Amino acid sequence: AVGAGSCNVSGSLNTYFGDKTLLEYLLDNTASSFSVRFDNSEQDITLLLDIPSIKFSTGNPEVSGPNDDVMANLGFQARRDSTLEYTILVGRFYHIPLA
Repeated sequence: AVGAGSCNVSGSLNTYFGDKTLLEYLLDNTASSFSVRFDNSEQDITLLLDIPSIKFSTGNPEVSGPNDDVMANLGFQARRDSTLEYTILVGRFYHIPLA
């Protein structure tokens, strides 16, 4: 059996700065979430990474030069979600042909 334990999940999200929503989450210390799906069609496998509660800890909009896109590199810390009762979930799904 697998016993209960703890984990520390942190990371960074480098994204296009389309609007100020993520920056407001950082400045207001508002919780958000992060999920990403990876599909491997050659092996018929899908991986799902779900972090249901994160708080941004660092970051600001940056532009590297004239006519370049504005990017936001935001550091985050995951927190245990009180409803789902986990910090991070990694799911692996196999695609099985029906016939």
